[in-house]
Amino acid sequence: MKYFLILLTAVSMISCIDEEMPKDYFTQNETDIDKYIEDNNLDPIKTESGLRYIIEEEGTGDFPEDGSEIVMKYKGTFLNGNVFDQSGSDNYTTFLYNLIYGFREGLKLMKEGSKAKLIVPFHIAYGYSDTQGIPIGSVLVFDIEVIAINEGIDFLTKNEEDIAEYIEENNLDPIKTESGLYYIIEEQGEGDFPTETSKVTVRYEGYFLNGDVFSRNTTDGITTTLDKVIPGWKEGIQLFKEGGKGKLIIPFNLGYGYVRKSTIPVGSVLVFNIELTDVSL
Repeated sequence: MKYFLILLTAVSMISCIDEEMPKDYFTQNETDIDKYIEDNNLDPIKTESGLRYIIEEEGTGDFPEDGSEIVMKYKGTFLNGNVFDQSGSDNYTTFLYNLIYGFREGLKLMKEGSKAKLIVPFHIAYGYSDTQGIPIGSVLVFDIEVIAINEGIDFLTKNEEDIAEYIEENNLDPIKTESGLYYIIEEQGEGDFPTETSKVTVRYEGYFLNGDVFSRNTTDGITTTLDKVIPGWKEGIQLFKEGGKGKLIIPFNLGYGYVRKSTIPVGSVLVFNIELTDVSL
């Protein structure tokens, strides 16, 4: 039953809503959580995201990071005490980035050997989605014991090795920026450079280092403002003038980071062939 914890994308806000459930889940969650806290005589700390947590045993050592592998025991219940998932007698091992946001945030507050209770409102759990028996808008409660915190995959080092191999195999000569972005300007274009808030239209093809395409729009392109795109695009598109063409090689930390995005796995290097067709400052 441990698949309940996995969240393949950022919290989904796209699903049909049960007409019998309250539409203002934020308000309903707050009311229900306050009652749960009072009924159980709890004194949790509330974070900016809305997570409530109680550290019952502090533990020792370092706090985990987004790439850490966590070995733990846990039990997940609704506010009425009904169990929807638990690790049972076996330890559960997973990478931190695989977990729903509220669970991940809570674990990052826990050292090895610590125990805690997390109260996770719907918007940092499964949002507006029915998930394997967890109704839309549900508050989730987790009792957790962190058994061990292991070093995870060093994606940055692996990315650098893979990018270096890709550059050599394809006989490329990109420029590397301080952030780690690689870029090649094939045509500079004319006119103004966009700023980080510019509205731009970009024709593009996005693919992995092995050449598999994950997204493309080479006809009309997409129109967006640069403050709404991944960091690698935000930085890279500003290096071209209108009409410019080139290639961006984007390590995971400038792409989607520790979040899975549709068919893009965590830790992926993304390559884009781009043409900047329009800039509105």
